Amino acid sequence: MHRNIFFATILILAAPVAAADIQQPPTDPPAGQTETPPAETSPATEGGDGFAAHDTDQNGSLNQTEFSAWARTQAWDSPPSDQDLSAVFTQADADGNGEVSASELAALKSNPQ
Repeated sequence: MHRNIFFATILILAAPVAAADIQQPPTDPPAGQTETPPAETSPATEGGDGFAAHDTDQNGSLNQTEFSAWARTQAWDSPPSDQDLSAVFTQADADGNGEVSASELAALKSNPQ
């Protein structure tokens, strides 16, 4: 029961953070400089909701430490326990590789259990 509330809270609270992470359109480059094309993004490097900011090793996924840091930035009535964070991490890591990709996090948020 607590786990369901925890997952639902992640979903509710991640939406405003995702909106804050939306990038502004690029401005025109200064005169005399050429514009470089934007880097391509993939589900592993996108993620909104602070995903990239917490991917400290910039490998496109969150390890348990990075995931816990991300989860603790969400607004909570009371801080989640390490046990709760571990359970959520295990559920989010669908392929069992010890990392949560942006697409795995999106899948967790769209289908909490």
